[in-house]
Amino acid sequence: MMKKWLPIVLLTVLALVLIGIKTYPFLKSHFLTEETNQAQGKKSEEDSLTFDEKKHRGFKEATFPFQNEEKKKLAEAHPDQFGIVQKMYYSWDFIDNAQGKYEIKYPDENKFRLYTFSVDLENRKNRSTYELIENGQVIETIHVLLKDGIATRQMPQKHIFTKEPIENNPRAGADSLYGRYIGLFNSDITNSEWYILIEGNYEDWTYSEVEFLGMPAFLIKGTISEDKSEALAGPFTMTVSKETGALLDLKCYEENEKVGFSITVQDLSINKDIPDDVFVLDVNGNKEVDNTEFNLNGVGNSGEEKTGGEEISHD
Repeated sequence: MMKKWLPIVLLTVLALVLIGIKTYPFLKSHFLTEETNQAQGKKSEEDSLTFDEKKHRGFKEATFPFQNEEKKKLAEAHPDQFGIVQKMYYSWDFIDNAQGKYEIKYPDENKFRLYTFSVDLENRKNRSTYELIENGQVIETIHVLLKDGIATRQMPQKHIFTKEPIENNPRAGADSLYGRYIGLFNSDITNSEWYILIEGNYEDWTYSEVEFLGMPAFLIKGTISEDKSEALAGPFTMTVSKETGALLDLKCYEENEKVGFSITVQDLSINKDIPDDVFVLDVNGNKEVDNTEFNLNGVGNSGEEKTGGEEISHD
């Protein structure tokens, strides 16, 4: 069973850390957000611009990266549904800051992953925490703080931390590192790669407008084909913020309507002021280690268990 789910585990890891880096080849396209607004039922001065005219926070392509010409034609044929996909892909254009908590569960596991985050995209700050919980016990915790151009990660159980500068870093460019660290432990929600489950397969799902967590949202219901994902094939529901494209809920069902893989948002606040004193991390009494040593201390020393620590170290 876990072999079947390994690609999904790895996808989640990549979604956490490879923010702003797309592996898909893309064709430039020019979809007006007026079409997107038809799906959203709302226009604004900002939304009247084409996506080409937006800054995309410096981390995304100017135009949606279609995998091939067929995907582009499908988007043109289903503008309302593609509008939701596009909103998810460019969600950071609509989120200035966010605070929340969510959990990720895999089937046939007695553990889950809990994420708590405060992220300020405008000022490039992130204070988030990842916890791996097994049988009710926290077996691993990783804190991250991005502030003033310095990224700090801490494993309190191991009493270690590591720091690295964002600017003038020989390991990677500043935009690349900013994109990774600012999305670490929050991007499943704020910049969700899970849009791929609904991109290009528009006849497999429908949507309705609902309210979820106190905000307007799209409730998507449909079926994931084996061509889209062998591991997740079957019925699914997804809830997406109408105004920002943030992922609010995802449930993939197995036989007998049993929930298999799920992402559940417990709390979420978007575009409200976050006090600066939230962005602190106390590493007193902890030993500073280099990036490599920090990564090797993750539970299981594997991509799944380290959930970001390992991937951050490699380019």
